[in-house]
Amino acid sequence: MFPESVPSSSPSASQAGTPRILGFFEFTWLFFVQPVRLHHRLKALGVPPGASMWELGPRLREPAVRAFVLHSALLLFLITPLAAAAFGLAFQTTGLLVNWVSLAVIIGFGVGFGVAVGIFFDVAFGNGFGVVGGVAFSIGFGVGFGAGLDVALSIGFGVAVGIFLDVAFSFWVGEGFAVAGGIVAVVLFVVLGGATVGGVFGVLDGIAFGVGGVVASCRLPTWILEAPLTWCVSLLARSGLLSPKTASKLLPFRAHDLIYLPLPGLRSLLVSLGDRSPSLAGELLSTCAESVGQKRAARLALHEMQARSLELAGRDRLWESVAEGTLRWLPRYLEPGSPCQYFRSAARELRAAGVSDSHRHQRLVFARAAQAMGDFKKNVIWRQPTSLERLLLPVAAQWLRVIENEQSVLERKQRENPQLPTCFVVGSALTLDDHVLFKGRRDLTQLIDHEVVSERRAPLFLWGQRRMGKSSFLNQLDLQLGGGMRIVRVDFGHLDGSPLRRTPHRWVIELVAKAVPGAPPLPDAGPWLPALEWLVKLEPLLQERNQRCLVAIDEVENLQDGIAQGWTDPGFLRFVRAAGDQLRRIRFLLVSAHPLERLGHDWTDRLISAVPYTLTYLEEDAARELVTRPCDGFPDIYPEGGVQSILSATHCQPHFTQAVCDALVRRLNADKRFTATSLDVERAIDQAYNAQFHVLQELWQAQTADEQAWLRRLAGANAKLTDPDIALTSLERYGYVESHDGEYGVAVPLFARWIRQHERLT
Repeated sequence: MFPESVPSSSPSASQAGTPRILGFFEFTWLFFVQPVRLHHRLKALGVPPGASMWELGPRLREPAVRAFVLHSALLLFLITPLAAAAFGLAFQTTGLLVNWVSLAVIIGFGVGFGVAVGIFFDVAFGNGFGVVGGVAFSIGFGVGFGAGLDVALSIGFGVAVGIFLDVAFSFWVGEGFAVAGGIVAVVLFVVLGGATVGGVFGVLDGIAFGVGGVVASCRLPTWILEAPLTWCVSLLARSGLLSPKTASKLLPFRAHDLIYLPLPGLRSLLVSLGDRSPSLAGELLSTCAESVGQKRAARLALHEMQARSLELAGRDRLWESVAEGTLRWLPRYLEPGSPCQYFRSAARELRAAGVSDSHRHQRLVFARAAQAMGDFKKNVIWRQPTSLERLLLPVAAQWLRVIENEQSVLERKQRENPQLPTCFVVGSALTLDDHVLFKGRRDLTQLIDHEVVSERRAPLFLWGQRRMGKSSFLNQLDLQLGGGMRIVRVDFGHLDGSPLRRTPHRWVIELVAKAVPGAPPLPDAGPWLPALEWLVKLEPLLQERNQRCLVAIDEVENLQDGIAQGWTDPGFLRFVRAAGDQLRRIRFLLVSAHPLERLGHDWTDRLISAVPYTLTYLEEDAARELVTRPCDGFPDIYPEGGVQSILSATHCQPHFTQAVCDALVRRLNADKRFTATSLDVERAIDQAYNAQFHVLQELWQAQTADEQAWLRRLAGANAKLTDPDIALTSLERYGYVESHDGEYGVAVPLFARWIRQHERLT
């Protein structure tokens, strides 16, 4: 209803410890004026509000239940006779004839009927009918109004019925009866009742009954007093003549649950209190959220306060507060589609700009922040905006002006203190935005493209060492394969934490359904065969559109962890194999950090027909281009022989190559230089080696004991061999070792350096 940033003040939640048992006068007040609050108080005490005496009887030893029954009995047996007698005396003093015998009889009937309803059906309805109905009927039949005054009697009956239904239902369900069309039901009831009364006593009586019921159920008499009171309190508080605390105490909706009509001035007061007393404003917003007729005013006030908070955040550069959801009135967790999401995205980019010392990075994040604001404006301008969106449009314009100002400051800094562009990406996969950095791999892309469009049906299996660029390769497929191929990317990196880890095939088809508009309805959750049948049904749609679909599953090796640990089974592998046998336009690409034979028998048995591919080191030309032209306008910063030194140290491994180049660029920027020396290159290699120590350790741990023994031997010096064993042959096949004319050595010098240091440490 309202964001989490607004504290809750529901009656059930506000009671600390054991709730206090209600006294009789408090119970009576709550019953007629605050029935919703009474409902929550009784539930907190463990008393079911809609129970009958038949259900409550066995629990009379409980103090709360006993107090509830006693108070209900006092309402029926004390309030009803006293109220009826008071009205009778009042009428008698005006000269009207009072038949005390008839009055007493009808009182007894009302009380008796209320008791019967309370015992067998519901105490709430019994109280409501017994008190309100008993008083109204006793006056009607006990007081001689005379000719013409029966219309007043009919109005009284209508009022009694309206109050009875209003109070009883609100108390019963714990929410104002106007919710979910309840007030419409009341109006229909009293209109039908009016028609019945009109048929028996006369048309004027029926109209009077209906009017009285509608007026009472809408609480118009009290609203006529509450509306000007709220407006005056709002005016005085906003002008400073009333303190926020005093103003909040005078608001009628805090003491009256059933104000169905909106109160004028409430929204303006809430907005004013949001600036002057935020905690009090939050409390009032929560109370409004539980009030029947004030929810819209509270919602509009909250929207205005959110817009003002974002405006102040833009003015004062409070990007951290917006990004982390700690900004006042902005919820920490935004609902999907919330317009505030655009501002949070922009704030995260602007926060990143504030902590970065790279001019290029700052320029990129400023552009993304401006794009987020532009996307918000474009999303709103083509349709009818919501109240919050209308308020946020000028705020978005203000944020854009702030971003433009920051971009101007950055341009001045670039002129006064130019930097080398920090183009290299270390530690994360390249995205489509980083496509300029993606070098080589064209031959592999062409092979996969040819395979996918062929008539073969087998799955594809791509493996490569860790940090060889597999995820980056998948991210570029959209650009490399063209628009006729829909790429569905599935990341099994966190499969163990997924709610669908036992049925990963379900995860796959859900993502496919999102990627293909107009896809048939998904089958019910269950085994993989219905999922395969769903994919078969999807193929004609793809054929009709002349499209194909490649389901690329990254880090698929984590499935083997689940099989070994028992939280999934090899069923997904059977699903992939069956899909390869039956589907033509949907192909599976499994991407792993381990070759197929290393994953175990389940994999080689079920994926025996898989088409294997290997992602290995970059060709030297591609690696040289990565070093010298990572982005447009990158200058020549390397000394003579510097590029070759980097390529030799990393063996054109893309991750290590970028790590060395990034370290070199940052070193030069720190020294405000644009040309490196040979010593700078050596130190950048050392810095990258130390920073990538954990990656090198992962490569070591991926080897068997026999393979590690060979790596130890070859890290010290190359060895010339004529008859390599299985372990050495595997190392060569997997790219960790290379041979030239029978001389074997570790492929990546940085890895050999790590092995030597590891040996000294152990």
